[in-house]
Amino acid sequence: MKKLFCIPHAGASAMIYLKWQKYFPDIKIIPVEVSGRGARFKEERKPSLIIESEDLYRFIKKNVDPEDSFAVFGHSMGCFMAFEVVRRLIKEKYYRKRLTHVFFSGNRAPHLNCKSEYRSETYKLSEKEFEKQVLDEGGTSAEVFENKSLFSVFVPILRADYKITESYFYPENDIPRLECDISIMNGLQDRLSKYEVAQWEKYCSENNEFDIQYFDGGHFYMDNVPDKVASYINMKLLA
Repeated sequence: MKKLFCIPHAGASAMIYLKWQKYFPDIKIIPVEVSGRGARFKEERKPSLIIESEDLYRFIKKNVDPEDSFAVFGHSMGCFMAFEVVRRLIKEKYYRKRLTHVFFSGNRAPHLNCKSEYRSETYKLSEKEFEKQVLDEGGTSAEVFENKSLFSVFVPILRADYKITESYFYPENDIPRLECDISIMNGLQDRLSKYEVAQWEKYCSENNEFDIQYFDGGHFYMDNVPDKVASYINMKLLA
């Protein structure tokens, strides 16, 4: 069976990927839930992206059967988590043989995240500044900030997610060559520069395929053209 494990963006539950299944008749979509939300709402949130990724890595390992081939997709915060998961998986022969592709979406190459020209601390902004930044990126309804009940639940999760994402980086002198095909996906109107996106090529082994694909839309381009996103992923996994 072909499986696609999907890791969500900041503030989101992996359940957002359930609606993807209709676009993938020949691939099983498996949402990978992050602690502190969705079905794992009662669990304590992990203090760092690396610790959270170790948890997700164990989940994926448990859900790969001997007859499977699989891929991993991660968007924004989930993009860095996907990288941390995949770099662990390829160290084990059983998973390396079955992992065919990773889709890094909506984020720069990890070694750039600590550099001053890219570093941000959105999680430290005041309430109003934080609200503006989040709404400008899209993907979050203004109702979250206007409804006190939603605000009290959602915003602390979102701010914590920003913190672990913006605090994360991978050392440039230790970039691993991932032994699977890599696709970088991003919105044409997103803030990421082409340089930030292209730097992902450093993570691809010389024996694997590397591709960059842009879609119409901003940071949450998947909501804008879900059919085209699905068509691209299907093409990569079923060709």
